Amino acid sequence: MIKLANTVINRHLDIFRYLLVGAVIVLLTYIYPRNNFKFDYEKDKPWLHETMYAPFSFSIKKPVEEFEREQKEATESVLPYYDFNPAVIVQVQETFKSTLQKAVVEYNQIIAADTTIAEQRDSLLIDQLSYLEKGQMILDAIYEVGILERAEEHQKLESDALVNILSDTNVGSLKTFGDFYSLPTAYQFIVDEVSKEDEIRNAFLVSLVENVIQPNIRYNEKTTNQFREEKVQAILPTKGVIQESEKIIDQGTKVTEEKFQVLNSLREEYQKGEETFASWYKTMGYFLMTSLIMLIFYYYIRTSQSPVYKSLRKITFIFVIILVFQYLISLLVGSVAASDRTLLYAIPFCMVPIIFRTFFGVRLALYGHMINTMISTFILPVGSDYFILQLLVGFVAILANRKAFYWSQFFRATLYVFIAYGLGYLAIFLIREGSPSELQFLPFGWLMVNAFLVLLTFPLIPFFEKLFGFVSHITLVELSDLNNPLLKELSVKAPGTFWHSIQVANLAEAAAYEVGADTLITKVGALYHDVGKMKNPMYFIENQKSQINLHDGLDYKDSAKIIIGHVIDGIETAKTQGLPNDIVDFVRTHHGTTLTDYFYRKEVQANPDQEVDPKLFQYPGPIPYSKETALVMIADSLEAASRSLNNPTQDDIDNLVDGIIQHKIRQQQFENCDLSFKDLKLIRKKFKHLLKSNFHVRVKYPGLN
Repeated sequence: MIKLANTVINRHLDIFRYLLVGAVIVLLTYIYPRNNFKFDYEKDKPWLHETMYAPFSFSIKKPVEEFEREQKEATESVLPYYDFNPAVIVQVQETFKSTLQKAVVEYNQIIAADTTIAEQRDSLLIDQLSYLEKGQMILDAIYEVGILERAEEHQKLESDALVNILSDTNVGSLKTFGDFYSLPTAYQFIVDEVSKEDEIRNAFLVSLVENVIQPNIRYNEKTTNQFREEKVQAILPTKGVIQESEKIIDQGTKVTEEKFQVLNSLREEYQKGEETFASWYKTMGYFLMTSLIMLIFYYYIRTSQSPVYKSLRKITFIFVIILVFQYLISLLVGSVAASDRTLLYAIPFCMVPIIFRTFFGVRLALYGHMINTMISTFILPVGSDYFILQLLVGFVAILANRKAFYWSQFFRATLYVFIAYGLGYLAIFLIREGSPSELQFLPFGWLMVNAFLVLLTFPLIPFFEKLFGFVSHITLVELSDLNNPLLKELSVKAPGTFWHSIQVANLAEAAAYEVGADTLITKVGALYHDVGKMKNPMYFIENQKSQINLHDGLDYKDSAKIIIGHVIDGIETAKTQGLPNDIVDFVRTHHGTTLTDYFYRKEVQANPDQEVDPKLFQYPGPIPYSKETALVMIADSLEAASRSLNNPTQDDIDNLVDGIIQHKIRQQQFENCDLSFKDLKLIRKKFKHLLKSNFHVRVKYPGLN
């Protein structure tokens, strides 16, 4: 158990990396689609894949528009149902009798009490029996036909529109709306039937009959909807069956409307039968293939991108970006209809390589783009030409952003991406179709959206810089400006150190170019490597303006402490000023773990009988971890040492360069960086050439004094 704990503690960084890669593999396997239908096709376009046979029997689904139209037609074909209610007739007759009796009594009493019409009283009195007979005759005539009350939804139907009339025995009969009275037409019938010989008494009868009649045929919504639902349910969503092993479509055959619907039906069957067709074997296949791809990528980072591999922040960022991008693709695919695959051209694949190019260089961007594109083949239901296009344009994006430091260059790079997309899509279309006559412009619109999204990558770069502590070339260009406030302060407080830093930057940048290192970060790191000297500038010889040396009155240990302290002071100053960690590393490593040789030798000479602890004269380190930091260390020592040369010859400069580099090697300062013997050879040659140019060393011709 103790041994296991020690192993975990000692290798916790490696364990974290393995867990990270494993988690990404599992999550990618989880988001992959669970159906096997991975074919891309378009209506009225050729079938680009191999001849397809039905893997199982399935029904052909009707197009959504056709199915909805049939359902609507079925609904409209069901005539409305109205109920005939005989109880209403009985109720109306009874109401009429009671109302008539009461009204006649009241009317006759009024006539009998009116003395002004005494002579006409007998003629004005109403005979209840005669009115009852006439009123019942009119009601019988009306209800023999029936009074139908139209539902609101049927108000605009013509009078000859058909309607089902249900009797109390639920026996239906087919009629029209015009076969029945409505309340207005019933009122008119009453007026027409009553004699106009005696207007007062006729009006009395009309009023009584009108007040009691009511519809006896009303809309039965429940029954109507029931019949409509039965009719709709009888409409099948399918039209035919494809049997297992039956040929669906030949390669190169045009995808007609019929074939298009068959293919859509097969796709839906796969999606519906997820658990049936996406077995554990398929999931295992996804897992194995993803593991192979991601482990190859991980091995490449480990063996060829050592600075990235050693940084947990960087390697985590790379794998998380790929995972998030694939997850967003899966969401888009899930929301896009099979008939609208042109939207997939809006996916900004170039965002990932641009981000990787900005932070990690060209080679990792190329590998990352290829890995990201390969993984997306498991998610996107498109053909191989789509992925060829994405690979091609990704390479263009990486090359176009090689020196994208300013917004004008960003726009130019985005334009190159759009042009590459447009030409690539046109080329693929011509290869596939053989003619531009059916070229559609909608994909070009989505490609413009794609280019716009790629342009949005550049504002994201500062966000990622702050979030993950990275440094981009955009930031480095800003920091390389000599008008930067920190450099301006250095030029005022320590002018000699400022010019020394510029010379170191020129030397290191030129050497970085020779060995293929990052020239920009090398230059910027060199410019800021000595900012710690601003605290005690006069203790450094390049800033002393007189012959007085402040170290003359100090103990050698104290002098060494002050000199060594500029590294610690520089780290604090750099962090306070918000310099990126990658630049602070140049401050940390530019002396590595070397000794302040001058003061150490003086201390040894002053105390020959005592053992001098070299740690008191040693810089805290760490030693350089990259080519760039190692080059700044060498250039710093060379520039400082070359100041002591007076009219040097070629041999003097050669010996100086060789001696300093050899001294660093003996002190084991390059053990953690990846400088090769070939690199050291190129570096020696470049430094010798530059120093000879600085000192204007010329070849001495024989025979000349």
